[in-house]
Amino acid sequence: MTVRVLALHKPRGVVVSTVREGGAASVFELLPEELRAWFAVGRLDKDSAGLLLLCDDPRVAQRLMDPGQLTKAYRVTVEGYPRDEDLAAMPYRRRLARLLA
Repeated sequence: MTVRVLALHKPRGVVVSTVREGGAASVFELLPEELRAWFAVGRLDKDSAGLLLLCDDPRVAQRLMDPGQLTKAYRVTVEGYPRDEDLAAMPYRRRLARLLA
């Protein structure tokens, strides 16, 4: 069987859930009916926008989400400049500090 993966740009204000939450639309409502049974690979917050992968095989989706299976990189934009104490709370703060310098 061929596993299919779909890349979707999730807009802000939409939840990664199979049901509406707090009046917010579900990301699956953006899909054609035949893709609504697919599985989200990870989550994005309601207020976040960005790449969301969907997969038609739940085992593959789970493997893609497993922290030890793939190296993942994230790019975020923040307003202002993070305080030292905010950076100190982050597990990868040294690498982040170098990126911000």
